[in-house]
Amino acid sequence: MTSSKQNTFDFAPRGENQLHESFKQGGFTTLVEIPTPPRQVEFDTSAKLAAEIVQALEQERGFAAGLAIGDKTLSIDSHGAASFADAVVPKSMRNSSVLYISGRGAELGETADSVTESLASGFRNLIMVTGDGYSEHSRNRNEKSPCVDSIHTLTSLKCSDKASEVFPGAVVNPFKYNEMDLLPQYFKVVRKINCGASFLATQAGWDMMKLQEVRWFLNIRDLHVPTIARLMLLTPDLVKRVLSGDFPGVHISRDFKLILENEMRYGYHQFAAAQWRRLQLQAAGCRLMGYSGIQIYGIEVPEHVSTVRSKIEEALSEFNDFNEWKDAYIAHISRADMAPFSHRYYLYKNLFQERDAARSIVNPETIAAPSLLEKLRHGLRKAMFSKDDQLAPDEHRLFKKIFAGCARCDYCRLPLTQYVCPENCPKGVANGPCGGGAADGTCELRDTPCVYAERTRIAVWLNEMDSLEERYVKHPAEASKVKSV
Repeated sequence: MTSSKQNTFDFAPRGENQLHESFKQGGFTTLVEIPTPPRQVEFDTSAKLAAEIVQALEQERGFAAGLAIGDKTLSIDSHGAASFADAVVPKSMRNSSVLYISGRGAELGETADSVTESLASGFRNLIMVTGDGYSEHSRNRNEKSPCVDSIHTLTSLKCSDKASEVFPGAVVNPFKYNEMDLLPQYFKVVRKINCGASFLATQAGWDMMKLQEVRWFLNIRDLHVPTIARLMLLTPDLVKRVLSGDFPGVHISRDFKLILENEMRYGYHQFAAAQWRRLQLQAAGCRLMGYSGIQIYGIEVPEHVSTVRSKIEEALSEFNDFNEWKDAYIAHISRADMAPFSHRYYLYKNLFQERDAARSIVNPETIAAPSLLEKLRHGLRKAMFSKDDQLAPDEHRLFKKIFAGCARCDYCRLPLTQYVCPENCPKGVANGPCGGGAADGTCELRDTPCVYAERTRIAVWLNEMDSLEERYVKHPAEASKVKSV
């Protein structure tokens, strides 16, 4: 259930965190997403274009809106998010806006520096993300695409003297349609909240049942954190990029692919009308499902800002009943199956049949058991490496490489990760999966299953599901620093 009460931002310079206040008051806010540009684009040129959109948004007084500045979403070699945001976001809007801090291609200390720089520029609402893979040559190779896990950034912040200055957030990707791909996402989001995340943003997607799934999961687990749904306003260029798989972790069904291909044949005005109506239905649905706001990607010209305001306000006024909204949404998508073909796992069976979730939990008996080979590998590794997290990192190095596929790192984590080496993940994340990956559960960077599918199966088999939500695994640099003190 959610209140229809809406907060408004007047953008007057004030000390309080306006986004946080909106969440507390049951408001529904709109964030306009602006990605930081690649360094090959001149800073002043890109900042000027972004500032025009920001200025148009600032002029829409009374509209509960802010900005979301994306970090390294277009390229690993991007202008710094904090410096770019400082150039384009007026001080009067910084308390209503969000700045993303990406671990893409970074070291642990670099994400901490990004937090410090963001605070110095007056940004308090910071969303920590692990980031997409960045090597075009990583697929089917042994190349790494290292990233700092968002959980490490959250934990580092939580333990720092800056913790009280930040309203920290994290991302969840519910648009997973394979059981062993989806469940680790939810296990990890619990861990993110335990590590300090005070609000969430979802990955982009069009399957509203998946957005309802997120809210049900959080409500059932009594995790009452504000959540923002990331939506895309599609342009012809963005449609082409979505269809070609340019956005890791963003999946569409065969039915929806046919809808988009058909809309691409429309004239411009008819195509645009279809996108605006879809955005309206998504926004209204999110409000009725209990979301605290939406974040819109794809607003590329200042003229679209006033259209966003009118369309969103119109949609929120049009729908006050969940069932009426559901009928309109289903009719709009022509009853299309929004789950990718052959992969359609949902955590709950009665999504869309009810507005609110019935109390239920994940049933371990429904989760596939590890294969005989996985069991044998686990038993062998446990017998050989059960104390290796307490030993020097070079201890058993050759055997770990042979029997666990380990690469050398400064801290062995095998006993903490069900003996599935996190270095087998191209990004090296140790506290749960990233949000990338294909619809069938294969890695974003390699044509192999995500390592966390095996880890989840083993944890369930050993009755260690709680460890997937509760156990914090240190970053190698973090662990080696502690040992050297």
